[in-house]
Amino acid sequence: MKKNWKWNPFVQHVRAAAQAVVDDRKGACIEVIPVCGCMLGDKLKLGEVYAEIPGQGPQRLEHYLFRRILVNETEYDGNLNYWKIEFLFDMRGDNCITAEFMQFSATKMLVKLTACNKTDEPAKWLFSFLITPNRLLETAKLTSKYVILPENGKFGFAGDREWFNTPPLNTSSTPTGMLFEWGPPHRADNREFINFFDEWIVPPGGTESRWVVLGEVEDDFVTANLAILKEYFDSVKKRYSQPLAPQANDPFKDGIIHLANQLKVNRCYPPSVKYKGTPTAIFTPTPTMDIEYFWDAGFTAAGLSVFSPELSEECIAQYLPMQANTIFPNIEGAKVLIQVLAAWELYQQTVDKQILVRLYPGLHEILLYASGRKPWTGNPDLQLDFDGLMTPPGGGSGLDDAPAQVWTRGYGVDWARQNCYWQKPFAVNPTGKLISTSSSNMTAFVILSAKLLKRICSVLEQDAPPVYDEIIEKSESALQKYSWRPETGHFHWVENAAKKPVPYYDLGCLCPLTSGTYANETQKEIMLEKLLSIYMTRYGLTTLDRNAPFFRTGYYCGTIWLAFHWTFWKSLLDCGKLDEAATLANSILYTYALNYQEAPICYELFDLESGRGWGNFHFSGLGSIVVNLWAAYRKPGTVSFGFFATPHEIVVADNLGLVEMTVSAQPGAGCVAVLRPDTAYQITMNHKSLTLNSDQYGMISFKLPEEGKVSIAIAG
Repeated sequence: MKKNWKWNPFVQHVRAAAQAVVDDRKGACIEVIPVCGCMLGDKLKLGEVYAEIPGQGPQRLEHYLFRRILVNETEYDGNLNYWKIEFLFDMRGDNCITAEFMQFSATKMLVKLTACNKTDEPAKWLFSFLITPNRLLETAKLTSKYVILPENGKFGFAGDREWFNTPPLNTSSTPTGMLFEWGPPHRADNREFINFFDEWIVPPGGTESRWVVLGEVEDDFVTANLAILKEYFDSVKKRYSQPLAPQANDPFKDGIIHLANQLKVNRCYPPSVKYKGTPTAIFTPTPTMDIEYFWDAGFTAAGLSVFSPELSEECIAQYLPMQANTIFPNIEGAKVLIQVLAAWELYQQTVDKQILVRLYPGLHEILLYASGRKPWTGNPDLQLDFDGLMTPPGGGSGLDDAPAQVWTRGYGVDWARQNCYWQKPFAVNPTGKLISTSSSNMTAFVILSAKLLKRICSVLEQDAPPVYDEIIEKSESALQKYSWRPETGHFHWVENAAKKPVPYYDLGCLCPLTSGTYANETQKEIMLEKLLSIYMTRYGLTTLDRNAPFFRTGYYCGTIWLAFHWTFWKSLLDCGKLDEAATLANSILYTYALNYQEAPICYELFDLESGRGWGNFHFSGLGSIVVNLWAAYRKPGTVSFGFFATPHEIVVADNLGLVEMTVSAQPGAGCVAVLRPDTAYQITMNHKSLTLNSDQYGMISFKLPEEGKVSIAIAG
């Protein structure tokens, strides 16, 4: 039996968890969930708690704690197995418990709890660890004071000598949870699980710490080895480093650090045992979700590329065929090729050809599936289509309640209607049944992917397969012939049988702008004007034209949805719209920071009128692009381009005083670099020079002067 710690921290209301893996061949593991509450004066909130267990959904737990506690994941390092979270009683952090976890050995986890009270009255904290087996630990038993006994061996949990557990009174029931607590034991005959808390009182202005070891240890292990534990803790802390390193005057830094840490722990283990019979930790849009969403993972990989290239590549590879640890074709959600875009972003960030060498075979293969050249074996979410337009059943393309998608289905969206997401329903197609339609934004992403794969072939100095040009020419021609509506300035979805456009449009219908799909400059300018005049708001891009007669406030519709911001920002750089790109990036960064200041959580969307976040509040997968936009304007040493720029070499001096690079792009394409703050830089491009002053964060932006390879030197 193999027993070790695998890290799967997740946030659900007031909890975060790690997992002790008892048998990683079948996925049997035990959840370790800190739970806590705080009372300050008469400020006390009670609420029933449901544990969100991966693979099982919500499980009712017979104990109570305070619902006003928020969890803020502040640090995570998978290489060091170090993880730090804060349990906040208030938004200012005047009362919080910091829990720092680190692996001490194969079967021991060290936890340091630090309670802080910055107020002028005592804070009464209640804190315990919930220990619960997952569904794959089939015959676990509670046997003695500190032990859970799996079917194939002992795996114990222990705290300091004051702690104790409360086993179920009914020994014939399957255990769903157990708490370790401090304080005297309690008994009651009328409840199956007895979970009482005792108080940890922190005096006004005080800070106190407790040390806990979880794992196979004796009762007095902490007391006997406290000096060794503290020394080990300090040695790990010295090795921990924050890869983002935001500048001290950056107003976005706290929210960005939180989002980056959340992206690193957005993995479920084990979501199931369906990948070659081996449990696998899968990147998911939120760590409480047991679903392998395809395009959400692509955005996650794009965000990870900014600060963790290794995890970014791993995230991309998981969803590609022909990769060692692939989960393909067991993937869910919209089959939109963000993986290709993320791989190209990863290359632009690193200029590492070997990443493309490793990923290219799977990227090529996934394009064949997404373009209808191959069927999705065992998961036929895309129909084979031969007119160049992409046709998913139901029109699914990520924007779940898009008006065109609702029209296609013929019946509205039940879950949206039941949850009152819409002010009033959309009209649907005349048949009232699902009809076959093609999605203009899915078609655009296939075109963009084919164009980027051609660039990847150029970087790898190999000939691009003819199928890329076939896809590009056929799909661009079909969009122009069947999808473009000059009266609206959008590429509409297309009813396949009649080859006529669906009457609705949304932000996704401008995605051909990102793929460079326009017949001429006039058509490009029309789409740019629509993007910047109809969809741009003070809080970011709305998904729906507010002046259209079919405008509704829905789930994604009529809201500020994060997913499209990065792709349109890259497109604005391609078009040389540097000021507009900065406006778009800053609008969503300020909206994200505004919400983070109120609560340290990751919303998936924002209200169009107020900018307030709502929806799933730990849905950081689609929100990962906020990291990309932040890095482009705030992260020192970062150089950013649009999609259609190929960096061949980028060398940034350690002191940020010199950048030398070679880039191929279309004339007028934009480049953004972050160097020294408030510094005059001389920029030389193929012997043409200009001088620019960086802003307070070190950002400069400029346009490339000509097509083909351009040698650029930036000196300050």
